[in-house]
Amino acid sequence: MKQFAVLFAALLLISCGDSGSGADSAGTTDGEAFCEPLLKFCQGQDVFICQPDGHSVEFMKTCGATEACADGACACKPLCDGKSCGDDGCSGSCGDCADNESCGGDGQCVCVPSCVDKECGGDGCGGPCGGCDPGVECSPNGKCGCVADCTDKQCGDDGCGGSCGDCDGGIPCSDNGLCDCTPQCAGKTCGDNGCGGLCNGCLDLIYDDGTTETAYGYNTLPDTNPDRLACMVRFELPAKNMKLTRFAAGWMYGLFNLKVPFELGYINGSEMSCKIGDKDSWYNEFCQTVPEMIHKIGDFEPLEPYTYMEADALGDVTFPEKTVYIAALFDLPATDAWPENGMYVCPIDDSGDGGNSFMMPQYKDGDKTLLKASPFKDKDDNPGTTPFRIRVQLSQ
Repeated sequence: MKQFAVLFAALLLISCGDSGSGADSAGTTDGEAFCEPLLKFCQGQDVFICQPDGHSVEFMKTCGATEACADGACACKPLCDGKSCGDDGCSGSCGDCADNESCGGDGQCVCVPSCVDKECGGDGCGGPCGGCDPGVECSPNGKCGCVADCTDKQCGDDGCGGSCGDCDGGIPCSDNGLCDCTPQCAGKTCGDNGCGGLCNGCLDLIYDDGTTETAYGYNTLPDTNPDRLACMVRFELPAKNMKLTRFAAGWMYGLFNLKVPFELGYINGSEMSCKIGDKDSWYNEFCQTVPEMIHKIGDFEPLEPYTYMEADALGDVTFPEKTVYIAALFDLPATDAWPENGMYVCPIDDSGDGGNSFMMPQYKDGDKTLLKASPFKDKDDNPGTTPFRIRVQLSQ
């Protein structure tokens, strides 16, 4: 079972209004406030913060040469100029190479010739894998003098890298080259038909058994604003362009039984940047994205555990990729119920009290910074799950 985590990073983008008098590291103005109290913002590479009275700003720091100032924070500046692949210097990637390519030291994709099990034909990079004797043709699978044979076959390999046909309705081809599987859908509304297809073209995915891949994060915002929490679960779908027709969740009330409205959305697998941890890492796989990648489905109130929202409430939602992350995003306002420094919750269990849902914020240089994402099972084998259930339908 692979641990998985997502670090959800977001910053509020608000600019101070023009005061007409200018502002520097100790700028002031009279009259109405000209900037939002405690808002951090950038001027060039310098970070400033609006003072609590909204009438002055204070210089905080200058971002380094390898950083970019954006939305009031210094962030790592990806270095991908002239590169099509490889490390961007910020734990991300400058791009991926094709299956038959590798990334060279100069950040360029290089074609890797392959002639494995081939006597002839191309090597995939414009070069040859050898040749056949005069008068002997090269087959599609790179063999000399191959003769296709589909005698008594409805499907499968023709022996020369070609096909004898495909079966209808998602029925798999048997070893003898016949489409002889009988779908088993009696008493089933959705699910595997036993022949590689789906009953009624739909599938229920239920992730609530303690093995769900789940993650946490929140925005770095002024203390006067609510913090946003993102709880995500990764789903692997059997096909592309599947429609979301049902959604349900387990315990969604959070700590202290707070019934917090949430936004439901999704992120495509290609919109996540992931890396594999080493033996010293607290994670096995680590992924991150930005809020702009979240495709909003709608705003909802928490329902009783495992009460389904149907297609008419969810709208027309089609997942273009087979890997999709379902995300529930909560704005958690400050209340007397929360501890002084804030306690952030993903509804990761069904105990009814959020007892396994605590996540403390991290601090750096006295400022609240991003949460370290929590795996669904940590290295001490402590479990936790965001219980999501979905139904997806094959597109017509």
